[in-house]
Amino acid sequence: MSTYLVVAVAFAASLLQATASNDARVVGTPLAAEEIVRIRDLASERAGGPPWLLMGASTQIAGRWEVTAMGPATQSRAEIRCGTLVRLSGADSDPGTPRAWSLYDSRPYAQIAIPGRAFGEIRGEDDPNLPFWVSGNFSDDELIEVVRFVRSTPPGPDGRSFGLQVERQPIEAVSRFRRTAGTDVHVGVRVSLRVANLQGLVLELERSAGGWIVAQVGGWIA
Repeated sequence: MSTYLVVAVAFAASLLQATASNDARVVGTPLAAEEIVRIRDLASERAGGPPWLLMGASTQIAGRWEVTAMGPATQSRAEIRCGTLVRLSGADSDPGTPRAWSLYDSRPYAQIAIPGRAFGEIRGEDDPNLPFWVSGNFSDDELIEVVRFVRSTPPGPDGRSFGLQVERQPIEAVSRFRRTAGTDVHVGVRVSLRVANLQGLVLELERSAGGWIVAQVGGWIA
């Protein structure tokens, strides 16, 4: 093989890797170009195509990391789009060697853009414009209604504020809940928000005559 052909092949390979790496926005933790390519390859089939966003985070186990890969939208409207996210786990290896990544979970996600901003406009791991995973059956309109309510920074169960600006916290998950307290049965929507790495806030919302109320507030630590 001629020197020119070797150089051309090497250049084409590096260009292909750069293109694959740059297609996905990365937030939360630095990833080497080869790691991004590996994660995209692992996630693409389960996510319904190459992910457009990779959200990385450390874990409580030293040397272990998690990445959530957001697949392309499978349905979209002006205010909301939905798709499949894939979660991967990575472990540190020898210095100079990329982390080894494996896929362990997938689930639906939704994204409700901040007014005036595009879906793809992600400014970092603390951006409230980030997508979130969804558990349970929700219509698009109900998800939009719930997220709008939370982003309005509603008062807590006692009528007081939370001591932070809820609308600035990214939503991590929206799910249904059913809770029994004595003879009372409470059903509603649980919204988990990220406040800092590995910790957050949980709001339990219930329907009222005027829409939604915050019925209970708790915290979580991963």
